[in-house]
Amino acid sequence: MGLEAAAFAATSLIGTGISAYGQYKAGQEQKQAYEYNAALSRQRAQAVAQEEAMSEYKKAQKDQEKIGSQMAATVAGGVKAMSGSPLDVMTNSLANANLDIQIMRYNSQVAQMGLESEAQQEEEAGKAAAEGGALKAGLTLFKGIGESPLLSFGGTNSSGGDEIQSGDYLSEDWE
Repeated sequence: MGLEAAAFAATSLIGTGISAYGQYKAGQEQKQAYEYNAALSRQRAQAVAQEEAMSEYKKAQKDQEKIGSQMAATVAGGVKAMSGSPLDVMTNSLANANLDIQIMRYNSQVAQMGLESEAQQEEEAGKAAAEGGALKAGLTLFKGIGESPLLSFGGTNSSGGDEIQSGDYLSEDWE
């Protein structure tokens, strides 16, 4: 092999290595992007939980004020607040307020679970991207090395060409 051919072959192998590294690096960068998205989903889940807690607190305050106003209006009207229909109205108001809070909690939990699931999917996609990048890099290296003129066998095969064909095993080459 001449100097020019060797230089070409070496350059080809270097290019193959750079290409393989680029594919690997692209997979790693995709993984990082997916992990970032997963972290954002988890932050949104935390924000949903905090928002629900604040909304629950505000709702409880508002409901207590409403029930207090009902009681005050009932007493101001000269009716006994702790018996009969006024008591039933306040009891229903309290039950509805508690039901509303339970619904708020449930909706928040559903939203949080959805965001956690989204985060897990992002992480899995990141792992797949990293593995895909590594696989592409490996395949590029194998292909580039396999096609390299530096690794060609000098000599000819049984059909007269420079490429080795199946069945072209010369016993003297293996001794």
